[in-house]
Amino acid sequence: MPLIFALCLILVIFNFSFLPHLLAEVSMPFHNACVHFTPEGEWRDAYLGIVCGDNLQKDSFFNALRVTGLLHLMVVSGSHLVFLEIIVRKILTRNSKIICVILILFTAMTSFQPPVVRSLLSIFVRAASSRYKLHWPETQVVLIAGFLCWGLFPEWIANYSFILSWAAALSLASSSNIKGIYRHIFIYLFLIAFIGPLGVSHPISIVLNWLLAPLMGGLLFPLSLAIYVLPFLQPVGDFCWMIFDKLLVFIASNVDYSAVGLTYTVAVLWPLLWCAHLALYVTHVYRRRYG
Repeated sequence: MPLIFALCLILVIFNFSFLPHLLAEVSMPFHNACVHFTPEGEWRDAYLGIVCGDNLQKDSFFNALRVTGLLHLMVVSGSHLVFLEIIVRKILTRNSKIICVILILFTAMTSFQPPVVRSLLSIFVRAASSRYKLHWPETQVVLIAGFLCWGLFPEWIANYSFILSWAAALSLASSSNIKGIYRHIFIYLFLIAFIGPLGVSHPISIVLNWLLAPLMGGLLFPLSLAIYVLPFLQPVGDFCWMIFDKLLVFIASNVDYSAVGLTYTVAVLWPLLWCAHLALYVTHVYRRRYG
């Protein structure tokens, strides 16, 4: 904890206000290249959303994703960077430097969006903890990465996707010991307040995330990435997206539920996040002393 406060003090003292403009300039050619090489066709928007980080059109597919609670799997977020790291490490190389370059390039392709930057910094913080044997628990890695983002990009304090990404990462880190569907129940309850402005999804999303999240991370995301390098795979990708779309629209149309959006500002969510961190820290200290 003292290290975190010292880090915050350093970031407050130094002015990094130039960073957003610099990153926007740096990312522009990479994002434009991503858009340029995106396959044409019916599912172009899906490829743009999951690979390049563009916003999805609010059509029946978007609504089905929202109602079923799977929208976070389509919008580029920290989870995509985690999936990419796993894919690169298992298929291409275990060289940390090459992996780092690939992850940074992907972050640039998505225009350095707050959730992806936060996830990238989490990976770096985790690597530092491992290399220097600091033994930081995952919840502390999430906290340090969040503070780094906050210090480097203070304007993100009002960015909803940033705090939602932070809360989602914390829910995953704090439930690592919970197995199976019970973990998804915990995450659903943990994130209800944070997802409120988007619309609280149907409880069936607990089961759908349990069943379909591995499908997104293990098939649709890597397949969509591969199509940019191997265009002949596009018919396979389009077919998979069509099946996924039909499945979600069918489920959403048979769910008698309207996602209720809760109206409040991002400022309301920060105290909730701090309380969650404090509770997890106290629990961690208690277990180390008495567990």
